[in-house]
Amino acid sequence: MSRLTLDQIPHKYHAEIAKQLYPHENSSATPSTKPKQTVRNESLEQIQRETYHTGSVSVCITSYRRRLLDPDNLCGKYFLDAARYSMLIADDTPEEVLYTIKQVKVRKKEEERTEIVILKLNPN
Repeated sequence: MSRLTLDQIPHKYHAEIAKQLYPHENSSATPSTKPKQTVRNESLEQIQRETYHTGSVSVCITSYRRRLLDPDNLCGKYFLDAARYSMLIADDTPEEVLYTIKQVKVRKKEEERTEIVILKLNPN
């Protein structure tokens, strides 16, 4: 198993990930329910081979908060969709993704953060 960190993601995809996570920032248009696919010059086949693992993955989202949420209010759907749209994972179906989400209580505001860990479960 390997752990994928933000440092290992090619820098050119950081802006795309931010757009997927925060789609309404710097946008005066009415929000769309469907994400827009990024226009690229490379062939899709080449991009897919270079950017994501096609086997099963484990996605663990951990939210570090001073005030914990009710369990039904902590939703990782947008993070998981952003990982799929930015091609970090091939698909977000139950057959491909082992998905966990949890909260950890912290004392200071500076400690608040969200960590997303994507692990390969089997080789390509």
